[in-house]
Amino acid sequence: MKKKSFIISASIIFSFNLLATPYELSIIPVGAQISGIGGFYTTLSHSSEAVFLNPAGTFGSKEKYTLSAKNYVLDISLFSLSYIVNAKNFSCGTGIKICNLGEIIEMDENADTLGKTLPFSAEIAFNYSQKLSPLFTTGANFKIFYEKLARHYYGAAIAIDAGILYTLPKIILGAYIKNLGLTVKKFYQQRENLPLCLCVGAEYEYSNFTHIIANLISYDKLYFTIGLKSHLSPAFSVWIGYSSFLSDLREAELPFSGISAGIQAHTEKGKLGYSVANWGNFGWMHDISISF
Repeated sequence: MKKKSFIISASIIFSFNLLATPYELSIIPVGAQISGIGGFYTTLSHSSEAVFLNPAGTFGSKEKYTLSAKNYVLDISLFSLSYIVNAKNFSCGTGIKICNLGEIIEMDENADTLGKTLPFSAEIAFNYSQKLSPLFTTGANFKIFYEKLARHYYGAAIAIDAGILYTLPKIILGAYIKNLGLTVKKFYQQRENLPLCLCVGAEYEYSNFTHIIANLISYDKLYFTIGLKSHLSPAFSVWIGYSSFLSDLREAELPFSGISAGIQAHTEKGKLGYSVANWGNFGWMHDISISF
C-alpha cells in the first residue's frame, strides 16, 4: 500500500506563503539588468535576456547567449539560459529557466521518514520576434512548465506569452502578457490556474547617457517599478531601481526595501552584469548574467 507523504521543508513552506500557487516562480525576474532596474523591465530590447520577460525584446539581439543565476530566499535559486539567432526581419530562439527548491524530507502520517527529495521547477520557452515596421516590434513565446514538489506531487502546464514594443526617437513603449495557458497535469484534485501577469512600461532617453524606466504590473494587485540606467562609459553601465513588488514582500517597514542596483561591463565579445536587490526581512537577492 502506498503511504501518503507529508512535506517538511522551510523552502517549500516559504514558497507557498510568498508564492501561493504552482508555477508562480515564473513571474520572478531573472537577469542582472532586469533585476537591477527593479524587475519587470518591459522595454528591454535587442537582448537575449528578454526571453522570459517581453518576448518582443529579443529581436535583433546583440548577443546570442545569456546565462543568468539568481539566489532567491533560503536555499532557493534560479538559473536561466537563452539562445537567440537573428534573421533579416525576425529573430527566434529558446530559453530554459530552472528553479532549485533545495532539499525536502518527506514523512508519512506516522511521522516516519520516507526519504529526501530535490524539488524543482522548470520552464522551457520557444521564442519568436519580428519587426513589423520601423516603429513596431512584436514577439511571442510558447512555454512548457514542469514542477515537482515531492515524489508523488508534480504537475505540468503549457502557456504563451505575447509582447509588443513601440520605438520612437526618445521613447520606447512596451507591453506584454505572461502565462496565457492551462495545466495539463494537475497537482491535486483540481487543475490550478497559471499565474497571469500583465505589464506595461516606458523608457525615456533623458540624455545620451541616461535612461529613465517605469513599469506598471498587474498581478495579484497593481505594482510599479521605476529605474535609472546610466552609461558611465562605452565599457560600463550602472542601474538603480525601486520595485513596489519587492517592497511589498516584507514583514515590516525596513530601510532600503524594494531598492535594487547593478553594474555591467561591456566588451566587443559580450557583457557581464551583477545586481543586488533588497527584499526587506527576506534579505538581499543577487543576480549575475553573462551574455556573448
